[in-house]
This record gives sequence, structure tokens and C-alpha cells, in this order.
Amino acid sequence: MLNCVWNKVVRKSMLAGWLVFLGWLVPHEALALNLTVSDVSGPNFSFHGLKLSGDGYDKTGPLHLSIAQLSILGQHLYHVQLDCTSFQWTSQKLRCQGELGIALRRYRLRLFYRFDSHMLQLTLKRPHQQFRLKAKLTADWQIKAKWNGVQLDMLDHLLLLAHHVKITSGRFSGVALVSGKHKQIDQMRVQMAIHNMAFSDASGNHAADKEQFHVLFAASRRSQALDWAATVRSEQGELYFQPVYLNQAGDSFKVKGTYSYGRWKLAKASLFVPGAGKLSASGEIDFFPFKIHQVNLVSSKISLARAWPVFVAPFVAPDSVLSDSVASGYLGFMAKIHEGQPVQLHVQLFNVSLVNHGKSWAIRDVSADFPWDQHRARTASVHFGLSHWRKIPFGPAGIQVVTRGLSFQIKTMDIPVVDGQLKLRNATGEKQGSEWKWSVGGELKPVSMKRLSQELGWPSMSGAVSARIPVVTYAHHRLDLGGVVKANVFNGAITIGGLEITHPFDNNALLRANFDAEKVDLGLMTHAFSFGSIEGLMDARVSNLVLYDWRPLYFNATIESSQGHYRKRISQEAVKNITALGGSGAGAAIQQGILRFFHTFGYSRIGLSCALRAGVCHMGGIKNMGNGFVIISGGGVPSLTVVGHNREVDWQVLVDRLIAATSGKLKPVIH
Repeated sequence: MLNCVWNKVVRKSMLAGWLVFLGWLVPHEALALNLTVSDVSGPNFSFHGLKLSGDGYDKTGPLHLSIAQLSILGQHLYHVQLDCTSFQWTSQKLRCQGELGIALRRYRLRLFYRFDSHMLQLTLKRPHQQFRLKAKLTADWQIKAKWNGVQLDMLDHLLLLAHHVKITSGRFSGVALVSGKHKQIDQMRVQMAIHNMAFSDASGNHAADKEQFHVLFAASRRSQALDWAATVRSEQGELYFQPVYLNQAGDSFKVKGTYSYGRWKLAKASLFVPGAGKLSASGEIDFFPFKIHQVNLVSSKISLARAWPVFVAPFVAPDSVLSDSVASGYLGFMAKIHEGQPVQLHVQLFNVSLVNHGKSWAIRDVSADFPWDQHRARTASVHFGLSHWRKIPFGPAGIQVVTRGLSFQIKTMDIPVVDGQLKLRNATGEKQGSEWKWSVGGELKPVSMKRLSQELGWPSMSGAVSARIPVVTYAHHRLDLGGVVKANVFNGAITIGGLEITHPFDNNALLRANFDAEKVDLGLMTHAFSFGSIEGLMDARVSNLVLYDWRPLYFNATIESSQGHYRKRISQEAVKNITALGGSGAGAAIQQGILRFFHTFGYSRIGLSCALRAGVCHMGGIKNMGNGFVIISGGGVPSLTVVGHNREVDWQVLVDRLIAATSGKLKPVIH
């Protein structure tokens, strides 16, 4: 913006200078003037199609100047026309009063120049707009400019060249004072106020509305360098630079630097956002071309409640685990950057909480002191309070992290989970190329199923769950299990092998795994639900399980009675629910005459299988019987056999039946 305004001052000054130059070009004794020039070019200017015509010398008369294209300092103006209806040209002075046209805009013009004092005065006016310039064009030159109510869309062609931005409304006013010697600037001061600015680009990725701000730019020479400083202070308005949206008055940006031998350098900068905090920078940065040599960054305590939704959330992927999160607390940091690469960082967190109600997780009361060095080992400490993931509470806990460059290690990490403890060991992370690789192992100490079921809102269960976790690695957006997880649930042994999850933290997570269970106590398991009771032991296997977005796509599953001698009884309610799971095609063959005298029955074997394909469960049992399959094989008195006849069941229908059965809402008929 500053360059745009300054170039505009320079262009109008140079246009006036051309008139002065023509005063020396034409012989004094000339009584009429007609001049046509096709092309003229120089280091910083060029023009094409110049035509000049005028009357007389040393008297008032008209003069007309037109230029098809004028280029100054890399900027282009088209259809420039100067009409001096009153023109005077003597050996002492040059005066023009008339109109100046640039493209479709017309300005009333007054120009006065004295050849003896080299003083130039220029005034341009339009309704509600005015530009005044006074210049002393000597070796020790000085230029003063003042403008009021100038329409910002005059700068459209300048911004379109650089950013493809179109200004739709707004005005700016200001003053400028520039002085120097010969081609050298010694002092410069520019003040501007921009009112009700609106702009946008064709893509809609950059836009502003009702922007109002003040700009101050000052520069002074020190030996061969020019020290400069600028301040931009926002008063009101909305600004959108995808994906960041700002709607806040009082933001201010300050910057200082030097200009020497054609190089612009940044020395200091600061950004203040009310309610969020302040960020300061110092060091050395080249602008053209852009290159960071050395930068030190220091922040105040930044309010995450203000900064997170504005500066962090817009960059979070919609399907990320962090999307739709709400932050609170404060963050402070210091950083050092050398030759474009970070070499030191120190982050502090003060009572920070991240809460995501939609994804049912929260990490609360995080305090951290996290130093980092590219070349030295540093130790960081992190502490967090009681948190939860999917209703499962964990914490509080403290963690020590050892870092060295782009690698870290946590030797031990003990995290309370419900009434048990997750003990993680040798957690490591390392940058490999453009990707991070993580690994961790550990164990889950026994968690009471009663407490866990209470936290999850499940029916009350007995027993405990525990697990041993081998090395788990995460790299290239994939989590792999190096071995098997062993857990104990309902007095049975469960193993999970072949586990791999692609994009585990996104909504499009893809899981593959195999599950095995041995000698699970059916009495403990069925006691927790309104399913009826089954006494006995069960084995289960789920092979080639595939989940997408945590929904099953494919698996082969079987459940069956464990081998061995143990008590095998099933209640009438459980028989009804197992029968109902098979749909209208399932039935139970029972000695009907004595049914009313028994509440439980003996069985010799239970077995059921499902092969999920394209949302349909292809059912099977212990063995085939006619067109059906046996689910329960009778044993004892009375003899009980349950046969299923519906071999294809919609998966969601089956899930709905299971939910209804475990809640006691399913009422099948026993045949």
C-alpha cells in the first residue's frame, strides 16, 4: 500500500516535470507547437504515442498533451490526457490550468512552476477528492504531498498486477514529506488513513469489508543505509485471507528495518491482537528475494480461547481428531530461527484445556515447560489433570520427555485409567524424511469391569480387564501392532493380532485385525445384560476384520462352546433371545409337555457363525440340519435344540436385534 501511494506521488510529480522539461525543449521564439513522439524509454520510465500541441509563447493559450501508455517505476497508465485551457510559458514560469485525464477519470488541474527557484505546485481535484503537491526540484530537493478522500479503486491496476485483487470501495487521506540530495532519499514520513475499504479476488480467498485503519511510515538516512519503520493500526472491519478470518478492532502491527544497496531488511516486528496477546520478532530478514537469516520470536501469554478459533482451528482438517475442538488457557513461547530453520524453541502451557464434545474427548488442565534444541538434549515436563476419551476417564499424570533435535523419548508414563493404570514404556518419536515415526509398549493394569461399565453407561459387569501391549508403531499415517495384545476379560483370555489402522485419528480410519477369545465365562458376561443367563465357557474367533470409519465392512466370526467338562445350563429367556436373533426363520424344538416346569435347560454345545459381506451376515451354526443350521444342541432333560433357517441377515438388522435382546425388549415365540 505504501509503495502504491508513493509511486502515485512520484508519477504525478514526474508528469509535472515533463511539462517543465518541455519548457526548456521548445525555442522561446516559437509561436506554435506540434510534437509527435512514437516511443521513448529509460531505466525507470517509458511512454508510447505522445502528442503535444499548443499556441504561442509568453501569453495565455491552450495546450494539449496525450500519451497512449505511460510507464513509471514499473507501473502502467493508459490514455493520459492533459488539457491546459489556460497555459502560460515564459522564461520565469510555467503555468497550466485545465484538466488531467487518466483512463476514464478526469481531474481539475492547476500547475505552477518557477524556473528561478525550481518550485513546483500541483493541485488535482474531483468531487470530494483533492491532491496537493509542493516540490523544490533542486539538488537538495523536497516534496510535500497531501491528499484527501481519494478513491481507493484508483489503485486497482496496481493491486491487480500483484495479487489479482479488485477494490470495490473505500477512500484514503494522508500527507507525505520526502527530502534528499540528488537521487538519494534522506528523510521520508507518510501518514495515511483508510476508510471503508472493501476488496476481493476472483477466487474469493482474499477479501475485506468496511476496513478502516491508519498507517505511519518513516525513514531516515544513516550513512549508506535508510532506516525505516512502519505502524499499521486497525480501527474496524472484516478481513479474510483463507482460511483466517479477522473481525477485531485494535489490532496493530509494527515493523522496523533498513534499506541499503537495493536490499530491504527486517530488523524488528510486533503484532498485537486485543484479547489474544502479543508476538514480537527481531533479527534479519531479506524481503526481495525473501530469505530468513536470523530471527528471534517471543510471545506474551497468548489466550488460546481467542487465538485457537482464529489462528489454529481454520488450519485443522475437517476429519481430524482436533476438528471442532474448543481451547482455553494460555500459551507462551520463544523461538530462534537460523537460515530459515528452527534451532531453539521453548513452549510453556498454563492451565490449557482442549475439549471436543462431538468426538467425546477432553484433555484438561495441561501445564508444560517444554524446551527444545536442534543440537542438544533437553528435558521437558508435562502434567495434565483428569481427562476422558469416549467417556473413559484417565489422569491426572505427569510426564518427562527427553528431546534431541527431531527425536524424543519418554522412558516411563503411568496414567491412571478408571481404577486401573496404563503403564507405557519407552515411547519414542523420530522424524524420518518428511514423516514422523512413533513407537510405544506397555501394559494395562486391572480395571474393574464394574467401574468401567458404570463410566460407559453399560449394565453392571463383574470381573476385571487387563492387557499386555507389545510395541505399537505409527508411521506414514498407519498404526501397526508388532505382536499380539493379550487381555483378560470375564475370566477368559483375549488376543488381538495383525492389528493395523490407517489414518487412525481421522474419520476415514481403516482397521484390519484378528481377534481370538478362549474360555470366556458366559455366566459373568450374560449376567451383565438382560439377555437371560448362560452357564458355561465360550471360545470366539473373528478373522480378517475390516472396519472403515469404525464400522464393519468384512469379517468371518464364530462363537462356540469351549472344549472340556463344566456346567452347561441356559435359561428360557436366553433361549428366546438366541432364537429371535435368527429372525422369523429360527425355531426351538423342545419337549413341549414339560416346558412350563423348567426355567433352565441343559445343552451340550452352542455355536453360531457370521461371514459379513456387503452389509449381509451369512449365518451358520454347529452343523447343518435340513435347510437350516443348529445353534444350540440339546443335552440333558428336557432336550433342547435351536435351529436357524435364515442364512442371510442384514447386518444392521442383526445389530438392532442384539441390542433389543440385551435390553430385554425382544419377545420371540418358542415353537
